[in-house]
Amino acid sequence: MTHRRLQPLADTEAIATTMEAYEHPVRNAPTAEVPDSERLLRARLVFEEALEFVAAMGCDIEVSDSHVTKVSTEVVLNPDAGIDLVEAFDAICDLTVVTKGSAHTLGLPVDEGTLIVDATNRAKVDPATGRANRDRYGKVIKPEGWVAPTAALQALLVQRGWTRSER
Repeated sequence: MTHRRLQPLADTEAIATTMEAYEHPVRNAPTAEVPDSERLLRARLVFEEALEFVAAMGCDIEVSDSHVTKVSTEVVLNPDAGIDLVEAFDAICDLTVVTKGSAHTLGLPVDEGTLIVDATNRAKVDPATGRANRDRYGKVIKPEGWVAPTAALQALLVQRGWTRSER
């Protein structure tokens, strides 16, 4: 069975239209100057959908500290749960919508930024072997000399009118 790549939908613009209908801000230039209420809403929406995806994958989150960080949490398999494919699909789609909505709130060129991040992720593949090294969980490990996308993303933001002096 061969898989055919489908043309992507113009979802970023559709999400902007929905955001406007909800009276959520859609900014055209990058900014960190957003009201605290918007910051909190966007963070809560993304976190909620991420948690729904974890649950749909039949996993739980163990927390070792009252202050939740990447270091104090561990995602583990729930032995009594399997994957709920419909819920996982819904959560992935919701994550796409809320993260792109958050990009609109911050005025970020998310489609161009995604291409930059994808290119740096592809640079983790060893050109000699066509493979990437992985850690014990299967996450791809950054090779020697790998360059993070941070500088390219910052340059894109500056090109779009962002000044580093914000917050």
